[in-house]
Amino acid sequence: MKRPFPAYHGDGPYVFVCYAHDDADVVYPELAWLQEQGVNLWYDEGISAGKVWREEIGDALTHARQVLFYISSASLRSEHCDREINLALDDNKEIIPVYLEKLDLTPGLRVGLSRVHALHREQDSDYRQRLLKSLEQDRITDSPVAARPPGISSHRRSIAVLPFDNMSGDADQEYFSDGITEEVMSALSKSSELLVIARNSTFTYKGRRVRVQQVGQELGVQHVLEGSVRKAGNRVRITAELVDASTGGRLWAENYERELNDIFEVQIDIAQRITGALRVEFTEAELARVKRMDTDDLTARDCFWRGLAIYRRLSGRESNARAREFFERAIEMDSGFAVAYAHIGWCYSWDEFMGWHPDPTNYAKAIELGQKAVAINGSSSPAHVLLAWVRSLTRQLDLAMAEVELSLALDPNDDVAWCEMTMTIDRFLRRRKLS
Repeated sequence: MKRPFPAYHGDGPYVFVCYAHDDADVVYPELAWLQEQGVNLWYDEGISAGKVWREEIGDALTHARQVLFYISSASLRSEHCDREINLALDDNKEIIPVYLEKLDLTPGLRVGLSRVHALHREQDSDYRQRLLKSLEQDRITDSPVAARPPGISSHRRSIAVLPFDNMSGDADQEYFSDGITEEVMSALSKSSELLVIARNSTFTYKGRRVRVQQVGQELGVQHVLEGSVRKAGNRVRITAELVDASTGGRLWAENYERELNDIFEVQIDIAQRITGALRVEFTEAELARVKRMDTDDLTARDCFWRGLAIYRRLSGRESNARAREFFERAIEMDSGFAVAYAHIGWCYSWDEFMGWHPDPTNYAKAIELGQKAVAINGSSSPAHVLLAWVRSLTRQLDLAMAEVELSLALDPNDDVAWCEMTMTIDRFLRRRKLS
């Protein structure tokens, strides 16, 4: 079938189209309609095979804002489509899957595409409207306001939780304000309707004075949560403010003056108030996971946060051992502290992976600790991610993939789980090539 229009080569944002040429009779009319709606589209018009194909495809995909993937038996057989989608997954592109027929995906693709809602061309009555909404028609044009990084969709609420300021006047309390920040972030991330920016991105703003509009533009989010923590004796003061990242306007704010014993309720209340202000809701299962605390022992939680502050730096053998000591103290104080078991397992795995303290039993210990954490709390995403990581390293790829799927079902915003998913898929593909 004759191509409907030249592929887009302008300077504005555009959508990369992944499809099989055998499906051109179905796909080309779709593309023609999308172009009429003002969507910029880049698609393979018939590039010669070899180096030129690799360079042009790679360049077009790297600079695309989103990827539209037409799924069919032909596209799943296509080596070109396979390469394109795996490159898109590696680059953390937002992929919009459109099924042209009913079929089953491979395990790798099933996990890789599980974060977004798929569209079914023949089954969805409002298919075209939903497709246009998914492609962010008002942003995938030459509009100068299209500054959203890849992976963020306008039809899903997005938020960046900035590190809460430590107002205690004691630098040694920094771990405490960071711990509160991560607990709030973890609670919010349980919502499948809310995209929560990863800690690695938001903590780059720690100690910096920045305007929320700058954060919104740089991280591509609609909302920003700021806060502060002041701890004095057995009292704690927590402030939180939800801001519209485009206007800087305040959407919600609250000051909490509580006993330390009440900080867990404060974290839950903040999460519920924010989702309420953003008009998103936790499902019953998600809310149950938010309310389930691994420990109500403040001393154990304090040890865990201290260990976490050291662990985050991952600066070498000594710091890894020091972090593990704090995690071990935490479970001495509360033997049911699931996430602390998981982090001890992470320390053993890093000792082996980084060669800091090689031991043939390190990975086995990590798996045992991960399984212990899951036995205590089956909804602990860090425990499932730990098991996925070690299973993948030891080439138990089917088990690794199952753990990744579980962790992402429990916490759709777990950035470590998404990284592990990508690595596991890569190992699946390498194994397939070798076989």
